[in-house]
Amino acid sequence: MTTSPVDLLSRAEIARLAGVERPAVTNWQRRHNDFPKPLVTAEGEFFRREEVIAWLAGRRIPGKGRRPDEAPGTTYAARLASMTGKGVSERVVADEPAWHGSAEDVVWRLHDLSRASPRDGGFWHVLLALIFVRRNRPELWPDVLEMPDVSARLSRSFEAAGLPEAARAVQHFADIVTDAHHTLRGMAGLAELAGVTSPGPGASPDGVVTLFDYAFDRLAEEVRHAFVTPRSLARLIAEMVGPLTGDEWCFDPFCRGGELLVELLRSAGKPPTLPSRIDGAHPSSLMVELARMNISMHVSDRTVLGEVRQGEVTLRKAVDVVVANPPFGVLPRDSAVPGGPAPIRRKETVLLQSAISSLAEGGRGALVLPNVVAFGKGVSDRATRRALVEAGAITAVVALPPGLFAETAIGVTLWLVQKPAGKPVDVLFVDARSVGEVNSRGRRTLRPGEIRTLVGEVHRWRSDVRIGRTFAPSEGLSAAVSPSTIAARDYSLLPSAYIEAESSPPEAVHGGELSSLRDDLTRLVERANVVDVRVHELLRGLEDV
Repeated sequence: MTTSPVDLLSRAEIARLAGVERPAVTNWQRRHNDFPKPLVTAEGEFFRREEVIAWLAGRRIPGKGRRPDEAPGTTYAARLASMTGKGVSERVVADEPAWHGSAEDVVWRLHDLSRASPRDGGFWHVLLALIFVRRNRPELWPDVLEMPDVSARLSRSFEAAGLPEAARAVQHFADIVTDAHHTLRGMAGLAELAGVTSPGPGASPDGVVTLFDYAFDRLAEEVRHAFVTPRSLARLIAEMVGPLTGDEWCFDPFCRGGELLVELLRSAGKPPTLPSRIDGAHPSSLMVELARMNISMHVSDRTVLGEVRQGEVTLRKAVDVVVANPPFGVLPRDSAVPGGPAPIRRKETVLLQSAISSLAEGGRGALVLPNVVAFGKGVSDRATRRALVEAGAITAVVALPPGLFAETAIGVTLWLVQKPAGKPVDVLFVDARSVGEVNSRGRRTLRPGEIRTLVGEVHRWRSDVRIGRTFAPSEGLSAAVSPSTIAARDYSLLPSAYIEAESSPPEAVHGGELSSLRDDLTRLVERANVVDVRVHELLRGLEDV
């Protein structure tokens, strides 16, 4: 059975007939799993008119978008049908949200009610706090449901739950959002519907955590000045430093929203491999609150102790596992240098050395750092890398793909470190710049299979080193490099300096020319990275004004 061209609509036609901008149609398709699937033709993608009308029958036009002749509750389908000449029964959507469809669909229906609110994360912050209170503080929930003055009751409940930032967020939300009372009631209804209950019959903790994670990711997209570690990268880091053995102390000195610590908990699974303690710190009270909620939602075993405190980036002593995705330019207090003192100029380098010096015997860590730390040509840069290599503190360096962070274009590498061995050791280099896929929101994410491959490469390396077996690198992906080779390359720790060199025999023919070009490119990249870091610092300073 074929579809007549007159029964097909393009996105632009849907937008024109529904009286919206074209990006609105793209957003509907991206946000709602039940949006009609397009037909791919030689002329492009088209949608069946009857499927579009049926879908739009469940979407009412917001007040600010209605035309003078359209009554409250009029749907987009009614508008479209009247203009296309295809009949459709008129229906008015009820005032209360329709609680059906996937959790994502319901959330976006609620978000549609708050379209007048700025994209400052307020909606998602309040929703996260509601889910947290319903699950973790059920004794406060009855007061939330009795809602003559919904914003005041929510504020009191959030304050009682130790969420002062959420209390302020709900008051701000109520002040600036049209019909905030209706929206807040709908948000509370979502938390109730999600089954966020104390353990017992009918409880659905997995679904609740999924909804919490979804809202957390949407908040992260809006609060750009305090961006969090992308979930796929956090998973890679957690599995790189794993597996945890239990009775370990894990610490993130700049924990953002707690995403790295949460992924450590997920990768650990259940006792006896759960860490005995997880701690974090962050200078922002907002991020501390989000981290506390995030970790609490994911700690299934209450024997795991932990604290997320507000304060400066300060590393602790005798930590078993350190993970960090710090902003560039933050300087910790303790800057001890394993392998001997050196004049330090880059703050990121000080953070790296501080993390290493904080490790207990057998400790390990993973830090995301700008590429410039790996190849900077300054005297102090080279001296620091030399000290780390000769101390045996670096086990692996992974070049990460571009586009992982929407907030910065600075190239980054993942450094895997250990308590200094006291002698030089071989270093594993992994080039992961080509992995990942770009999602619908323009962010690059690492696929599960790619994470398994990268983690497997690192774990295989560690296993071979432990038993004294020669490591066989994967062509084009990894290389095991001796300290003497690293020294010969001026202690550069960029993976591409070794992996490409081993797989590029043409340099033997035109070695002088290629070496000169590579040196010129290295200098240019370094200067670009320095400028990027400086711009990043200046922008952060403007946000604090």
